[in-house]
Amino acid sequence: MIKTGINLSPLISADLIRLLINHPDVDLRWVAGPSMPAEGVSAVFDQLQGEVGEVSVDADFQAIDLYIGNDFQGLEKFLNEQPKSKAIVLGPQLRPLGYDEAVLGVCEYNRKALVRGARLALQPDIPTILGAIALMPLAKNLMLNAPVAGTMLLPQASMRGAGDFRCAATTLSPVAFKPLREQILEQLQTSFNAPIEITAIENTTSHFACAILTVDIKMGLDQVRRIYKEFYDDHRHIVFPTHAVNEAMVHGTNKTVVGLGHDGLGRLIVTVGFDARYKGAAGNVLHLLNLLFGLDERIGF
Repeated sequence: MIKTGINLSPLISADLIRLLINHPDVDLRWVAGPSMPAEGVSAVFDQLQGEVGEVSVDADFQAIDLYIGNDFQGLEKFLNEQPKSKAIVLGPQLRPLGYDEAVLGVCEYNRKALVRGARLALQPDIPTILGAIALMPLAKNLMLNAPVAGTMLLPQASMRGAGDFRCAATTLSPVAFKPLREQILEQLQTSFNAPIEITAIENTTSHFACAILTVDIKMGLDQVRRIYKEFYDDHRHIVFPTHAVNEAMVHGTNKTVVGLGHDGLGRLIVTVGFDARYKGAAGNVLHLLNLLFGLDERIGF
């Protein structure tokens, strides 16, 4: 059993706790955090009453094999003192703090690295996951030779630098795509240097996250579809729908839908969508857990 401790915000924790307590290989030892009262986990998460049992609210690094959280206190000591321990960290990038071994947790890109001995995984933000899934097959085939433009529909909590607005748009800064560019696209295609210009629109009605990206690639759609399907052939959470991408296809799942088409000028349009509560948050964490411990990536979903 994977003895696990969680220290996350309630928005993420409720979905993640439910996934973990039903995972056949996970023993959830504690759920801690500044908002966790002594009365127990169900005092914060009403929807988990009757499910969480005797899960402790006291963080004890010595009692776990896996730490999931965004509180770095004790993380280095935890990793050093327990050779077989692993961690999934949300929040700021850790590499500037000296954690050079940290693996960016885009499962469709770093699956081999995660399975083959990684100890520390970084949960990506939603724009990084959307952009990676949309563009990786092109970069792998050296086809990213033009600017990437488009729109991302992002749930309110994932907007970066959006300020106070509703139904307005903002241009995501180059910093928002730094992990996508440097840690994925430029490694798949070393010649990639084109700009990425994405407008973000806040989704105030649901957790649906979606990217519609345009790239000037003169290639037949059948050939493009073959490239994408070959790239994602053994990734169980990627789906190519026969209808237009929509929220109903992914609601409450860890699946990502990918649609391909051409615009009126013959440019490639890639549409990617997923449920941000799962694929963009709790579900991706569970996916990372399965890979870090060498389990089938579908277990627990």
